Amino acid sequence: MSLNEGIKLHESTNPWKPTPLKNNETADDEKTLLYKKVRSIFNKVAPQTFDKFVGQLIELEIDTQEKLQGVVNLIYDKAVNEPKFVKAYVMMCRELGPIKVDLPTDETASRSSITFRSLLLNRCQVEFEKNQTDETKERVKELEEIEECTDADKKEELKLSLEEHDRRIRMKSIGNIKIIGELNKQSMLTTNIMKRCVIHLLETPDEGNLERLCELLTIIGQTMEEKEDLSPYFATLTELINRNGKDKIRPRIRFMIQDIIDLRQNRWVPRHGNINSKTMVQTQKKTSFNSSPNRCFDRRRNGRSIFNKVTPQKVDEFVGQLKELEIDTQEKLQGVVNLIYDKAINEPKFVKAYVMMCRELAPIKVDLPTDETASRSSITFRSLLLTRCQEEFEKNQTDETKERVKKLEEIEECTDADKKEELKSSLEEHDRQIKMKSIGNIKIIGELCKQKMLTHNIMYTCINHLLKTPDEGNLERLCELLTIIGKTMEETRDLLPYFTVLIKLINQNEKDKISSRIRLMIQDVIDLKLNRWVPRHIINSKTQRKTSF
Repeated sequence: MSLNEGIKLHESTNPWKPTPLKNNETADDEKTLLYKKVRSIFNKVAPQTFDKFVGQLIELEIDTQEKLQGVVNLIYDKAVNEPKFVKAYVMMCRELGPIKVDLPTDETASRSSITFRSLLLNRCQVEFEKNQTDETKERVKELEEIEECTDADKKEELKLSLEEHDRRIRMKSIGNIKIIGELNKQSMLTTNIMKRCVIHLLETPDEGNLERLCELLTIIGQTMEEKEDLSPYFATLTELINRNGKDKIRPRIRFMIQDIIDLRQNRWVPRHGNINSKTMVQTQKKTSFNSSPNRCFDRRRNGRSIFNKVTPQKVDEFVGQLKELEIDTQEKLQGVVNLIYDKAINEPKFVKAYVMMCRELAPIKVDLPTDETASRSSITFRSLLLTRCQEEFEKNQTDETKERVKKLEEIEECTDADKKEELKSSLEEHDRQIKMKSIGNIKIIGELCKQKMLTHNIMYTCINHLLKTPDEGNLERLCELLTIIGKTMEETRDLLPYFTVLIKLINQNEKDKISSRIRLMIQDVIDLKLNRWVPRHIINSKTQRKTSF
């Protein structure tokens, strides 16, 4: 073949072309391009650029019902999947509400056009009134499949699949009710419609409806009470949380109801300021003080990558990969301990899996630098992990309390409204981080005991320490600890003296009375002990499977 001879390359029948170069676009191409532009705008929206991008949305060519419905669905799904920004998306919907498109001419049609607002409200109504019969049947079927499965790994996979299914349904349901509440606050839904929603949710007070009701009342309670008397609804809620025996609702929902009752009694003023989305300038201001140049663990990306893939059924596989890493110094070993500890704190649902991993990694040993005064020549993963847990458990909170008092004084003295809101948000985040770390640490300690990496004697020391200063933080930690290890501990020692103290605490007089949330937590752990450490939801799920036939 001559080098000068032209070589004909293979040509595709449907080659890719840049969008601007495409000619004779079909209707599908137009819709795809429109939705791409809409997604692009959503991804750029921020508090300080809100008006600019809403203007860009309004200028888009939306000339058919199908296109308008597509845009409605996109913004609805974004609001459901990003609940922290529901308010911003609903404000956007208020601006887009008047957008109108003509409907196909039809003599039987009752109207000739339709608006963004009517399509959005229709979507919310459909989701709100959705019949959950099919979902319930599907769930019962999956529960039966799990019950019949004999393969342990397969059973764990089915449980995780069911949990993810439940999470998605719950997220969509809660997201929809938040959108409805914010639509009311933006005057796109009337108070009468809100009243019908509240009545509808109370007619069938299952746990899903009660959670949705609490979310709705948190958003609209203050404005609704200016026009309607909410006393009958709150009387029903109070009756529900006081139920006992068979009809008693689960602790999480009782806490939510108690919180909404407390919020109303406090004239709808939250105990902590709301965490609103911040502008870029505010975020930069905050991170400029909190960023740290210390990146000593960046070289351990392999470890982080393994942790991100861990699931309960794959613990052994990934532990093997971790053991193969070159961990030959105390600094490296301490870094791995810190990484797995922080992952367990930040992902409390997977504490058990991470502690199982720790049990396998416990024997890993590294040599210490030679020193005549040193009492030992090597150190293990187990000893470093237990030291970390002990330090967090015994941490003196005096400095944290001083810091909190200082922040409260700063808030009190501040006269700038925006700055004051920023300080409140900072304080709330500070409190949340401390609480999350404290509760996460106690969960790790409990699971370490179950994996026989900590003795029962150490657990009794922990319980005595927490009861010695029975403030609300220690009582919450104690309830978490007893929920995890109560059953195994009671096999070796009588826990009655500790529970006698707990019963006295929840029956204290008005002056020393602890908050309702902590009282309910203590009552739940007392009920758990009386029920021989079998959680109520396990009994309920077995009953549901029996009655489904």
